[in-house]
Amino acid sequence: MQRLLIIPLLMVVLSSCQKQTATIQNLNEFPGLKQSLRDSLSMADYNTLDFSRVASAEHDNGKTVFLRIAFKETKMADAFVLVDVTRTGRINKGRIVNLATEQSQPSFSGTMIVQSLTRQVIRDKTILNGYASSFAMTREAAKVVPDPYVELPEVIVSASYGSGGGDVSFTSWINLVSVFAVNGDSGFYSPLDPFSGGGGSSSGGSSGSGISNATSPHEPILIEEDEIIEVDFESQYDDPAIELEKFIKCFQNIPDAGATCSVTLYTDVPVDDDPTKMFDWKSGSPGHTFLSFTKSNGGKTSTQYLGFYPKKGWKISLTNAAMPGKFVANDQHEFDASYTITATPQNFNSGLVEMMHRKSMQYSVENNNCTDWALAVFKTVLPPNLWFTIPQFHIPGAVSPGSNTPQGLYVKLAELAKAGQAGVQKLVVGWSGYSTGPCK
Repeated sequence: MQRLLIIPLLMVVLSSCQKQTATIQNLNEFPGLKQSLRDSLSMADYNTLDFSRVASAEHDNGKTVFLRIAFKETKMADAFVLVDVTRTGRINKGRIVNLATEQSQPSFSGTMIVQSLTRQVIRDKTILNGYASSFAMTREAAKVVPDPYVELPEVIVSASYGSGGGDVSFTSWINLVSVFAVNGDSGFYSPLDPFSGGGGSSSGGSSGSGISNATSPHEPILIEEDEIIEVDFESQYDDPAIELEKFIKCFQNIPDAGATCSVTLYTDVPVDDDPTKMFDWKSGSPGHTFLSFTKSNGGKTSTQYLGFYPKKGWKISLTNAAMPGKFVANDQHEFDASYTITATPQNFNSGLVEMMHRKSMQYSVENNNCTDWALAVFKTVLPPNLWFTIPQFHIPGAVSPGSNTPQGLYVKLAELAKAGQAGVQKLVVGWSGYSTGPCK
């Protein structure tokens, strides 16, 4: 699973978050911040900034620091200045963001306007049910939802998710990096309004216009740490399908007599080491489950990393019905937990036969997804006394009350690792190796 800085914002399903304690930072924490803002903004915009409501988010061990600064008499969920700053407070990049919600509902509907610090419009989007077209369009034209192949999510909607599924309650999150329209390799999210007090006003009092008095350069800065979530995005659904027979042929070229065989089951959750945060399967970020097969004999070794996907990844956003599937080589794929067993050549071959048996089966997000496929194959290899079941989660938008998911598998493997089950490991993050590839 790759980490992506998606330019548009993604619709996701996340768990509810706990409030972090706000801490007052010294003005010297970002000594040049106010001067940089005075130089970059109009004086009218600068004087409406509320330095008692500043949310900070650090990424990549503090190499990137984002500050979100509220406007006086305005909720941060509605408008804020976002700046990428150095530790001295020098601004690398900055944007003014305005969000307007038309109504309160699980999926965000309204508008998003992103401007430069000099108020030049960079992006002006109408958002319907959390989505906006990737094409420029008028507000009226945007009322027609475009084809999902040319549409990308624009607003993040998060949800609380209990271990047993159940009801979903929604709140809004935002991808900070996407506001700058920068490509990269991670998703980096924070709540739209981290302040429980909402709008609030500055300490300078209010003028008759409803805007507080001019901002003093000597006012303290109250900085609250944003509750950021870094999210992995499954990108290999876009990889070309492999010819499964040619990958299995590599094992057939190695004699069974005297062979050493192993099979590993891997799970990768979107938010590392936290299975309670589950992405909407429609977004292409549901996590992933995959397998590896390794066979060695007489100095010859073959390893294949294999995963099951829908043939058309974005089609999943249209329907929960079964659709054609494909197999992909999951080389260098991230994982958070794994279960490795040593298998007899007979059991090893049973797994290969099961894969071929399932080759023609269609992909179903509810009952034949990547986790269903991997568990079915792994079960044919695992001795009966070691077999296990995993907790099921309700997939957003699915009819079934519970399905097998990478999150459920992670919960079970973490439980087995804690119990000391041989071959099971729980990591914050690990990476698979490289496949041998097709053989003749």
